Amino acid sequence: MKKTLYLLCVLTFLNCGKKAEITWNTELYSDAELTQKIADIKKGTVAVASGYRNHAWVAKKSIAVIVDGKEGFVSPKHVVIGQNPAKSVFTWGYSEKYKNFFDPKDKKHYKDGYEFPDLAKLPKDKLPLDALVKDSIVE
Repeated sequence: MKKTLYLLCVLTFLNCGKKAEITWNTELYSDAELTQKIADIKKGTVAVASGYRNHAWVAKKSIAVIVDGKEGFVSPKHVVIGQNPAKSVFTWGYSEKYKNFFDPKDKKHYKDGYEFPDLAKLPKDKLPLDALVKDSIVE
């Protein structure tokens, strides 16, 4: 019982690795300053991240990851920690098949495109450019 409780306490305070998804084609570096490149990492690769928590006021320049058995560092700009790759926004959000809620090409629901109600009340007369800028011309 004591061993189990002790083990539970130790595991609670350890910085256990968590799954992370690489969201951009990037490089794996051997040092935390991101100077010596080890390998290239493709977008969508799943890695194990460790040491990614930041308790300081300055943002971290790199986080430690393990990708395909290689340990190294990547920029935190290219990693999403705790992302489930099966439901990843980076998989469906940027594909050509994804349809936005408002699609300007959708002529079935928006024949002339969408126009905001406040802007729809404005006059639609076309004014010559000279009339619009006559007061602002500096000679």
